[in-house]
Amino acid sequence: MSILRKLNFSKEYFLLNLIFMLERTAWFILIIQIPIFIAQKGEGGLGYSQQDKGIIYLYWVLLQNSLPLMTGSIIDKSNKKQYLLLGACLILFLAFLSIGLYHNLLGLLLGITLVSVGVSIFNPLMKGQIGKQIKKEQSSLGWGLHFWLYNLAIFIIGVPYSKYLREQGWDYVFVGAGLLYVV
Repeated sequence: MSILRKLNFSKEYFLLNLIFMLERTAWFILIIQIPIFIAQKGEGGLGYSQQDKGIIYLYWVLLQNSLPLMTGSIIDKSNKKQYLLLGACLILFLAFLSIGLYHNLLGLLLGITLVSVGVSIFNPLMKGQIGKQIKKEQSSLGWGLHFWLYNLAIFIIGVPYSKYLREQGWDYVFVGAGLLYVV
């Protein structure tokens, strides 16, 4: 008997976790690389000061932490969740393209705004769908496995992929990470 059968989780549970693993890997690449991109002088970085970077991050944090308050209730009421998921992935892909292809403040602000919108749709939607796949008696194991899987993906895929993309150039970092949303 396979270990997956012993765990007694549905195929949908593992598929949703795979999608979430890819999203978290792209997110990890963004979070690790963007502070360097913002402040690096030369080599394609934007060359902003640490103070400017702090202001950009303040905008991003405020937006990203306030949007899910609105999107979560909209997602709960929607019966078109698969379209919302596709839309969120498209928004996130466009966000990463914006950051990667437009090396200026406008491209960065557009990108992090779109990242905030995309993540505020993607995360509540995916957490809700994953939660529906977990039986009450398996709650601890189901959520523990969920977090373990995406952290494993970040470690196994995210770290080397991020390093490889950075060696290719800034365009590759963000476009390459954005491609994970298309998969």
